[in-house]
Amino acid sequence: MAKELVKGARFYILEWPDFWLVKLTDNLEPRDITELETAISTHSAFSQKTAPFIFDAGTADTILSHEIRFLLGLKKKEVKFSLIASKTYIQSVRDSGVETLIPHAASIREATATLGIRFKPKVDADIINPFLEGTLRVIGMQCGETAQAGKAFLIKQPVPSDIAGVMPLVGPVISGIVSLEFPKETFLKMASKILGENYTEITPEIESFAAEMTNMVYGSSRKQANENGYSLQPSLPSVVLGANAGVSSAQKIAIGIPVTTSLGSITLTVRID
Repeated sequence: MAKELVKGARFYILEWPDFWLVKLTDNLEPRDITELETAISTHSAFSQKTAPFIFDAGTADTILSHEIRFLLGLKKKEVKFSLIASKTYIQSVRDSGVETLIPHAASIREATATLGIRFKPKVDADIINPFLEGTLRVIGMQCGETAQAGKAFLIKQPVPSDIAGVMPLVGPVISGIVSLEFPKETFLKMASKILGENYTEITPEIESFAAEMTNMVYGSSRKQANENGYSLQPSLPSVVLGANAGVSSAQKIAIGIPVTTSLGSITLTVRID
């Protein structure tokens, strides 16, 4: 979905179909701004197109004076851009007296709307593959099992499952949930192997195992997903019990991937609002 064009010490630039996302990993120092200005003025992708820039300030909580000068310089050159940042960062923009001079928004969706771009994130390999690879990796490490992924499918009917670990996907680019959905037999075999006890029923004592597995998958996958441009935030897992446990009608697009081991099969699902 997004292609990395330039990587600096405290920023990297991703090319999306209709805009460039400049992701900041920290406040920029003057030398970083020089590097960024050079990239913008010399990289062929930028000189040959007129797509706007979206600057994501990440976890920074205040704007620095030289960052203000840089953004005002872009505005003077009539470069279209918008800034997305935390509430505290935007408050520092207001406190600096440049709120009306620096276009800003709360999310990529809002920024693209103000820039006249129709941004519609897709459920594609850039978001699915990190979670699939994370699932296979976690099962291998925790269960000592070689897991095999089946063919991805569009979820149109409830996925048969008795318990699911569910993790919200929260970020400026995309929102939804990722879940691991377990049939009872597979869940009990995995829990028994990892926890060292013989479990024959899903009890409150072991329900949290589903959330813990999902949390490990999310932690193992988030870095790669963010390198693909999604900027996912830390999140907290939950457990859902009952038939078709992981199904939620709130999500409009849902992709499932069966994952098979000698202990049984589970389904990794990615659902996007």
